[in-house]
Amino acid sequence: MATYTVWVTTGQGLAASTCSAISITLVGAHGETPKHRLDHEGKDFAPRAVDEYQVPSAQCLRPIVLIRLHKEPYSFFPSDSWLCNCVQVTSPEGDTYRFPCYQWIEGYRTVELREGADSQVICINRNRSLLTSIQILNCYHFQAKTAAEDAQHPLLLQHRQEELKARQEAYRWKVYNPQWPRCLDVASVDELDFNYKYSQTKTTIFMLRAIKTELELKLKGFSLCTGSWEKLEDIRKIFWCNKNLTSEYVSEHWQEDSFFGYQFLNGVNPVVIRKCTVLPENFPLTEEMVVGSLGEGTTLRDELKKGNIFLTDYKILEGIPTIQLNGEQQYLAVPLCLLHLTPGGQVVPLAIQLSQHPGPNSPIFLPSDPEWDWTLAKIWVRLANFHVHEVNTHLLEAHFLCEVYCMATLRQLPMCHPVYKLLIPHTSYTLHINTLVRTNLIQPGGLFDKMRGRDGMLKLLAKSVENVSYEVLCLPDDLEARGVSSLPNYYYRNDGMRIWMAVER
Repeated sequence: MATYTVWVTTGQGLAASTCSAISITLVGAHGETPKHRLDHEGKDFAPRAVDEYQVPSAQCLRPIVLIRLHKEPYSFFPSDSWLCNCVQVTSPEGDTYRFPCYQWIEGYRTVELREGADSQVICINRNRSLLTSIQILNCYHFQAKTAAEDAQHPLLLQHRQEELKARQEAYRWKVYNPQWPRCLDVASVDELDFNYKYSQTKTTIFMLRAIKTELELKLKGFSLCTGSWEKLEDIRKIFWCNKNLTSEYVSEHWQEDSFFGYQFLNGVNPVVIRKCTVLPENFPLTEEMVVGSLGEGTTLRDELKKGNIFLTDYKILEGIPTIQLNGEQQYLAVPLCLLHLTPGGQVVPLAIQLSQHPGPNSPIFLPSDPEWDWTLAKIWVRLANFHVHEVNTHLLEAHFLCEVYCMATLRQLPMCHPVYKLLIPHTSYTLHINTLVRTNLIQPGGLFDKMRGRDGMLKLLAKSVENVSYEVLCLPDDLEARGVSSLPNYYYRNDGMRIWMAVER
C-alpha cells in the first residue's frame, strides 16, 4: 500500500469555489488508483486556498502521467462552476508531479490533466491556507511538449487525441455569411464554455459602460435627436463630460492640414497610407494644380521620384449601398487623397478627388480652394476612412480573423502543445465579444443596421475578405509593401514593430 499526498489549489474570486463533490484518480505508467473523494471537515476548495489530501494506492504508480478530477453532485447543492488552478502530487518516494489546470470546470464532469511543469517550485503552506512565497504559476509557464516527446507514453498520446476530439465537438464551425470567415456555432453567449466568457468583473464593467453611454446620450439630448446640427460648434457639446487632453486638442486642430495628415499615421486607421511613385490613371492631377502647395524649388514629378508623395485610396467602398436616416438618403464618397511629406517631416494633404471617376462631376479639391470647400472634401475622406476602419481593419482583421485563429487553436492543438501555449493568451474573450457582435450589433435591426445599413456592411466586409492577405497581416511585410518603413513620425509603425519583435523573440 502506497500513500500519495495531493495539494489542490483553487483560483481567486468569490465564485471560484465549489460545493460539488470532488474526487481524484491518479494514473501512472503501472496502473491507476480508484476514484478517491477529496473531503475534509469544513469548507474545501475555498477561493485561493491550497487543500491537502492523502490518496491511497494499492501499487506504485511511478511515474504519474495523468490525473482525473471528478466533479459530481453533493447533497442538495445546485450545480456550479469551480476554478481549479493546479494540482500537485508527491509520491511516497518523494517525486513531485504538477498538473496545471487553470480553467473553470462547469457542471458535473470529469477532467483529465496531464503532468508537466517547469523547474519552478510551488511553495505550499501546510495549514491549507494561501500560497506563501509564490502565487499560482500561470499555466502558460508550464512545460510544453510535442507529440514526439509523448511517444514513450501511449496514455499521453491517447489523451491528446481525446482532448482534441472533445474540443472539436464543443467548438463547431458555422457559416454566418457565405462570403465571410467561418465562426463559432453558438446562438448566444450563454452557450459558451465558461472559460471563454467574460469574467464577472469584465461583465460588470461592460454593463456599466453601456448604461453610462446610454444615460449620457439621453442627458445630452442625442438619443432621440433626428435633426442636423445648426453649426459646427454644436458638435463640441458631445464632449462636455468626457473632456481630456486628446479630445481638446482634436477640437482645436481638426481643420488644420498638418493634423489631418498626421491622423493617417497615428489615428484610428494608420494602415491605408502608402507611398505613391506614379499617379493613378484615374487621378488627373497636374503640376500647375499643386505648384503653390509644394513650395519653391521642387515639382510634383520631383517629389514623386524622391518618395515624398503618399496616397490613400478607398476604391473598396465603390458600389457599397447606403441607407436612409430620418427620411434622408445617406451618401458615401469613394475618394483618392494625395499627401505630401514636407521638408519639415509633416504629412499634409495635397489633393482630393471624391470619386474613382474623374470628370466635370468629380473635381479635384486643393488646399488653395475656398476654406469650406477644402474642409468638406477632407471631411468626406475622413468619413470614408472611418468606414474602412470599422469594417475592414477593426471588424474583420481584429475580430473575425482572430476568431478563426482562436477556433483553429482550440480544435487542432492540445493544451500542452507549445504553439497552443503561445497563442491562447491572445484569444482571451475573442469568442465572447464576437458572439455579442453577431447577436446584438450586426444582426438585422441591430445598431449597425439602424446607423449605417447592414446590407452595405455585409458587402463591404465580403470585399475586404477578398482583398486580405497574409502580407497585410504581417507587419514588417505590410510596412515594406506600402513603402512606409522610413516615414518619419509614424509611431504606429514604431510601436507595432516593438510588439512584433517581442512576440518573435
